Amino acid sequence: MIGRAPTLAIVLAALVGGCTLDAFEPMVGVDAGERRDAGGDAGPPGGGEICDNGIDDDDDGDVDCADADCGAYACVPLPAGAIALGELSDSCDREEVLAAPTDLESPDLMCGECACGAPTAQRCTAELRGHRLDGCSGISPVARPAEGTCDNFSSAVEAVEVVSLGATATCGAGTSVGPDVVGRPDARGLAPVTVCALPTAGCDAGQVCAPAAAPVCAVFDGEVECPPERPVRRVAITATEDLRGCSPCACRPGGGSCAAAILEVYDTDTCTGPMQELAERGRCEDTPLVRSASIRGGTATGVSCQAAPRATDGCAAPRTRQTVCCARSAGPACPVGRGPAMILVTPPSGSPFCVDATEVTNAQYRDFLAAATTPPACPVPNATLEPDEWPRPAVEDDLPVDRVDWCDAAAFCAWAGKRLCGALGGGSTAGDRDAERDPMRSEWSYACTAGGTRLSFCPSDGDAPAGSRDCCEVMGIHDLAGGVEEWVASCDASGDCLAHEGTSCSNMGSNAVDDTWRELGFRCCADPS
Repeated sequence: MIGRAPTLAIVLAALVGGCTLDAFEPMVGVDAGERRDAGGDAGPPGGGEICDNGIDDDDDGDVDCADADCGAYACVPLPAGAIALGELSDSCDREEVLAAPTDLESPDLMCGECACGAPTAQRCTAELRGHRLDGCSGISPVARPAEGTCDNFSSAVEAVEVVSLGATATCGAGTSVGPDVVGRPDARGLAPVTVCALPTAGCDAGQVCAPAAAPVCAVFDGEVECPPERPVRRVAITATEDLRGCSPCACRPGGGSCAAAILEVYDTDTCTGPMQELAERGRCEDTPLVRSASIRGGTATGVSCQAAPRATDGCAAPRTRQTVCCARSAGPACPVGRGPAMILVTPPSGSPFCVDATEVTNAQYRDFLAAATTPPACPVPNATLEPDEWPRPAVEDDLPVDRVDWCDAAAFCAWAGKRLCGALGGGSTAGDRDAERDPMRSEWSYACTAGGTRLSFCPSDGDAPAGSRDCCEVMGIHDLAGGVEEWVASCDASGDCLAHEGTSCSNMGSNAVDDTWRELGFRCCADPS
């Protein structure tokens, strides 16, 4: 977390699409232009009260909200669970409610090179392919013996061919010969929002004095849903943790040859008993029934140890978050109350839209089934609206719901006052893969790539609780890449619909509307109001 002097504006790192407001103008009992400085001795001419400076300007014993001149102001109580109240502004002329990092950079993560020593324990190796029938036909189990070891075929074979004969060796772990440079966390996708403190004079403890019509914002610790009276939601990242790193140095054997080796096959699993030598290589040799193979003798030469490329892992993960919930007049608001909490996204050009912060969970889908009574109007309706293998055990409540067909996903979104994610600016991408991959044409792809500024990748894990993996978060939206596959509003004239899949934002597949399988789920989008 970055600290600054309390008189300076500290910008809150929040989501792309977060809107800002100008600072509220003070309301006074007389001309606002004649307000005095906070340390002055006299009130403005006419004896009026300035209602937001914490001073008894007209010397009547009442300050700010307690003064009759401030009838347009009201004491606003702190909502349950909130830690502060404030107002959105481009800058603050009083203390800030929140402070968060804003100077994050995103240089490439560089990993030093590795050096490998000379290989040790060189030995001959082979790959043998066995066949169930003479003449090398039929099923082909494989054995890979190495000099001094015995390797089994998975089942007895009657013919063997030598696929390869070479050498391997033992390599050490390798030594780093360059420094690992780990950059600061990546801040792309974050936009500045300032939250200013409001005065408390003239109000009870836990209350602030604000214009009665002002869109006062409540601040909550953590990532929470906003109450209905303050539906404009922003999730602020107040601290990050750089978890990126480099894989350790590793050396792998490569090349090498083997001379004068004798390949042996046995009719037992332990390379004992009757044995037959494979005298020729490169062609099929019929054998008695054999089960194992080994290598005897031979000279292994020419093996080298080569450094494996070093890979990066981890992420710049949010460590702590705070949620800012504002009244509707603070800007467009996303639907609340059903399904996952939503994130407001505003492209630089185009209409804002809302995206579920996580995939729909089993618990949320159960709420839908308890309320829904009829299937949707769909080409292949599911009369029960239940996914395959429903119900799920209570221990899976936080997991993403899966085995859901397209129609049922669309029905859930409609029940929640939302819709499946579609084309940027409205409508469907109509089964067009190129359009659905394009962050400038697809809502889902815009959110997954933070408007094309990130090549989002995350290891897939549909068995992880929704929203639990910080490394799979972009713009406060979790698991667009790396969670379950997700239906979108993109169906062609034949009824095939697209679903985003895999570990990358660009992967997708085309499926029939009634297709279901494990790890096929969804999330919703919506138009803000």
